[in-house]
Amino acid sequence: RYQDVIELATTTLRARPVLEESYVWRGWAHYMLGDTVGARDDFRSALGVNPNFVDAITALETVGE
Repeated sequence: RYQDVIELATTTLRARPVLEESYVWRGWAHYMLGDTVGARDDFRSALGVNPNFVDAITALETVGE
């Protein structure tokens, strides 16, 4: 149900674009659907909100950045 995660995170981020966790969850859902570009973009967005967010740093390292 990765598409459901993407839709929920997108809705959440429209209301609260400063929730770095939502970017990471949506990024992983993109990744699981084969969208590595979308995943990296979301992980980077999470770091834009919080440059020290370890989950986003680890996610980028995991997907090869």
